Amino acid sequence: MKQIISKFKTALIITLANLLISTLAFSQAPEKMSYQSVLRGTNNALVTNQNVRVKISILQGAITGSAAYVEEHNTSTNSNGLVSLSIGGGTLISGNFSTINWANGPYFIKMEADPTGGTNYTISGTTQLLSVPYALHAKTAESVVGGSSLESGTQIGNTTYWNGTKWVTNSSNLFNNGSNVAIGTSSPNSSAAFELASSNKGFLPPRMTLEERNQIVNPADGLMIFNTSIGCPNYFFAGLWYELCGSTGMLLIGSVDVLSCSSVSSNGTIIQGIQLSSFNCTIPYSGGNGGFYNSQTISSTGVTGLTATLPQGMLANGSGSLILNISGTPSSSGSASFELNVGGQTCVFNLSVLSNTAALYPTGSVFCNGPTEIVDVTNPITGKTWMDRNLGASQVATSSTDEAAYGDLYQWGRAADGHQCRNSATTATLSSTDQPGHGNFITTNSSPFDWRSPQNTNLWQGVNGVNNPCPNGYRLPTETELNTERASWSINTSVGAFLSALKLPMAGWRDFVGSLRDMDANGSYWSNNVDGVNVRLLFFINGSGANFATGLRADGYSVRCIKN
Repeated sequence: MKQIISKFKTALIITLANLLISTLAFSQAPEKMSYQSVLRGTNNALVTNQNVRVKISILQGAITGSAAYVEEHNTSTNSNGLVSLSIGGGTLISGNFSTINWANGPYFIKMEADPTGGTNYTISGTTQLLSVPYALHAKTAESVVGGSSLESGTQIGNTTYWNGTKWVTNSSNLFNNGSNVAIGTSSPNSSAAFELASSNKGFLPPRMTLEERNQIVNPADGLMIFNTSIGCPNYFFAGLWYELCGSTGMLLIGSVDVLSCSSVSSNGTIIQGIQLSSFNCTIPYSGGNGGFYNSQTISSTGVTGLTATLPQGMLANGSGSLILNISGTPSSSGSASFELNVGGQTCVFNLSVLSNTAALYPTGSVFCNGPTEIVDVTNPITGKTWMDRNLGASQVATSSTDEAAYGDLYQWGRAADGHQCRNSATTATLSSTDQPGHGNFITTNSSPFDWRSPQNTNLWQGVNGVNNPCPNGYRLPTETELNTERASWSINTSVGAFLSALKLPMAGWRDFVGSLRDMDANGSYWSNNVDGVNVRLLFFINGSGANFATGLRADGYSVRCIKN
């Protein structure tokens, strides 16, 4: 007998006197184990003559291992505080005591108790099983080796099986002659590695749902299953699952309820005159039946020169998506249209083709409303040449409050990845790299109010600067260059900004939590000059003078590119 004293949440102190009484013999072993524990209260007094509930778990592998068997007992302590029970004889919760593989140990007994007789098991203790339960394993070994003799076969290849009482031989059950295996015959065909012979039973392959089938890793050609999702045998060949439905063995024809061509998405930008490379688009659908569709090759209309290829595939049951590969060289800018027919549905999807102006911008640039047209304007006073409009603007400003001239709002140092679009989504996850890998506006509420952590001051520096969003040959201006322009204005206000050669509008800004601010009332333009954790910028407010200040890198401000 071994005693374990533990302290629990209920403030009870329980002494577990664990006594495993082995009545197991190698000749005959019962399917139970005796277990006793002594329960004591907080004052160390015995809990006597009291109804209790005990939960027993057989844990495998470790003291914190998974439960191979769990049962409960409603019992009571005696006048000595002793509770006695038989493991394997309680109310089953999970597992099967008689099938525990005792050789696959170690095993531990976990006892949980509620001294009030309920199910609030606040008392717990775990001890390792040592040699006793392995008598059960000896029982199993005895039944195989010493409990009964094995019947002899009548010919090479006879295989024994357990009939519930003893091992017997039956050549029609399973036959193995070392070269061929058969069920139902002792003479398998020499050309067959395995033969199943029967005149009154069939072959039942593995049964699984479509989802379970699709989780099979690296299926081999010829692998067969029965698809319970559609009630049809399937076999795998050359990368595809085939359906064997109907008396003719035809492939299941795919069908969908809705083919959402209006929700097409793509992984890049198509530019006039630029050959596509590794470009694809995705079209969602719903109401798929799990059937197959054939490959298609579709030529574009509208903007010609493009080809969409849909490889042969299988629809999912329910919702899914189709991936088409787009290749070729678009002949012009505009909209390239493709007519797709899959699963009994026909629809037209369109892909935008940008003008070749986009080719002058950094690779991977995302345009909110197409690439900004590149038109030069030179200030005759300073002699400097700039783009005549803000990045993202569709025209030169016609007034200080011309919305078409506002353009995009960039977080300082970021590339044109889509975050600069005024309606871009937001995320509070800071980036640890110069390219976050998404087009979300990154928000923050803590110092140093930067979208990047740690900060990088070596961004936007020069024509070849990291993340320079300007087209080839253009860059972010310095504070000195912006100030020189400001000094040339006829009046140092928002009015002077618009009347200048650059025609700077009051485009507003986006704060570090993603909110648009002060459109029609504030113009703020980034420089590339770092000022500590912040950056210098030119700003002017309607009715007030223009000046320079430090801006938070997580804020979004306008960009006007200067020619190098």
